[in-house]
Amino acid sequence: MDQQEKDFEVLKLVAETRKFEIGLFWSRSLFFWGFTTIAGTAYGAAYAATNTATATGASTNIQFIVACGGFICSFIWMLVNRSSKYWQKVWEEKADEASTKAIGSNLFAEPPRKGLTVCNFPWWSAHFSVSKLATAFSDFTALVWVTLAYRASPAAGLFPANKVLLASALT
Repeated sequence: MDQQEKDFEVLKLVAETRKFEIGLFWSRSLFFWGFTTIAGTAYGAAYAATNTATATGASTNIQFIVACGGFICSFIWMLVNRSSKYWQKVWEEKADEASTKAIGSNLFAEPPRKGLTVCNFPWWSAHFSVSKLATAFSDFTALVWVTLAYRASPAAGLFPANKVLLASALT
């Protein structure tokens, strides 16, 4: 096997590993979406139980516990997303190097932007990083859980709901 064949084999391996890392990112996100959905459903059930005629303080405690669990899950999801993006970038750099070495140009480089315009809102085309959007969504989800935990906690009674920006957005 000559050097060029070795370079092509390395390129194949690196490209497959990069693709595998991207697949892992979405598999992990799906896993955390499932936990978030379960926690959201449990929180909604506890919230509905609070509004019944036979409600006790236990349902508010359950809301708080579920919201804390939802936050922990979302926080871990945030970290996992960032770690996955890191490894995706590592393999993208290796793919860039392997592509340049094997064929003399970078197959994975971003194309030049000449002539590309963003127009025809709302159906425009633009370069958004889907993994960064998913990370932003996990950050937002953690913020929602913090807000729900605050609303279900005893500390919520210390401040009027209309004076707290996050709490007033949800009331």
